[in-house]
Amino acid sequence: MKLQEFIKNTLVSIENGLHKANEEFAKQEGKKLGENFTALFVIEPHNREKGEGYITFDVAVTVSQESKKSGDGKLKITVASLGGEVGDVKFQEHISRIKFHIIPHQYIG
Repeated sequence: MKLQEFIKNTLVSIENGLHKANEEFAKQEGKKLGENFTALFVIEPHNREKGEGYITFDVAVTVSQESKKSGDGKLKITVASLGGEVGDVKFQEHISRIKFHIIPHQYIG
């Protein structure tokens, strides 16, 4: 999976998961989220003074380069890479860890 897909899917899943959980709790109370029921689970917007409100990613990124005898080669950057191929191939792989924060600008959930 490419890093951009991983980040996108993770953020979408977090938002959808929180929203669905809040809807379910409202439903259990016989109410409707946003009308007569307030969300129980939220991620608050970033608060610089408290140093809170981040969504933190800490991922291992694999950069691999292979070159085949025919001269073809490619550089691939992925979050994780599995698989193999039989043949006369030179393969280099470097794994780096990156850590970064996403700052929500509004309540999520």
